[in-house]
Amino acid sequence: MAANMLEWARRFAALLFAISAALVPPSAPGDDWWALLHAAPDWTPPCRALSQASVYVTPHQDDEVISLAGGITTDVAAHCDVYLVVMNRGDYSNVGRRLCNEGRACPTPAELQASREAEALESTAALGIPADHVTFERVDESAAGYPDQVDAAWTRIVARFGQRAIYNSISWLDRHTGHVSIAYALKYRCEAGTVQVCRFFQSPLYRPGSPLKHAMPVAPPTPMWLSAPPDAVRRATAAYARWDPGQGRLAVGEASVPDQLAYARTWPGSLVHPDGRSWTPDAHAAALDWLAHNQSLDDAVFTAVGRVPG
Repeated sequence: MAANMLEWARRFAALLFAISAALVPPSAPGDDWWALLHAAPDWTPPCRALSQASVYVTPHQDDEVISLAGGITTDVAAHCDVYLVVMNRGDYSNVGRRLCNEGRACPTPAELQASREAEALESTAALGIPADHVTFERVDESAAGYPDQVDAAWTRIVARFGQRAIYNSISWLDRHTGHVSIAYALKYRCEAGTVQVCRFFQSPLYRPGSPLKHAMPVAPPTPMWLSAPPDAVRRATAAYARWDPGQGRLAVGEASVPDQLAYARTWPGSLVHPDGRSWTPDAHAAALDWLAHNQSLDDAVFTAVGRVPG
């Protein structure tokens, strides 16, 4: 598998170098091959081209800046109508116990949730989404019927924004149960024609067993790197470090995912790929192989069975 993936990457990188004069480099340091995947200067975001709202659906408060910042800021800059829907409630976390054990604060689940939602509102404002365009579905991530609750929430979201809106979410190729459930619920709708345009943001942070800056994404056929303004990302990540218990701000994001937030500041942008309708057979096979070998086979959510990408 590794040899095939490396050969795929080599060929794709060679193609990109051949057309590099038409591309705009991402605002990110380093020499990772996927950092070469970026939009051409005359590329128009789907929300602008189709004159439709762009709806971003994230699992957690913090995913909007960690994984989606490039897409959000690109759509905002294109003067699209951009919305954020946060799927999970945000009170299912070990961070509360950690804060209490450290003697800093002992938040109740409701206080933990309130802090995370305040952090998300400040972060999304920094990325250009106003508070009245942010919705919290508050699904219980710890519930046994979590995937069904996610599916029901997606039904509400599509009913609200309509079939013609642009829907953006985390990729089903991320190694995270919440990401997988939310992404597959959208993927099925897009491939069934319930919604028309879907985009998936695949984070290199969820690649097991390899350094973050050199983790290779999984063979999407037309990946694109969307840069985000570094200052906007810096302000968005700072929202998750705000400590002001008197105002209910407990810096939950910084306590929960400090490495991911630091990575977002270093690499301000997002890697996006389309849904499975445009995937080639080779890309399907490569992604399925990735799921089988790199996502936990001990958890049914992470098996490749029934999860063919396409």
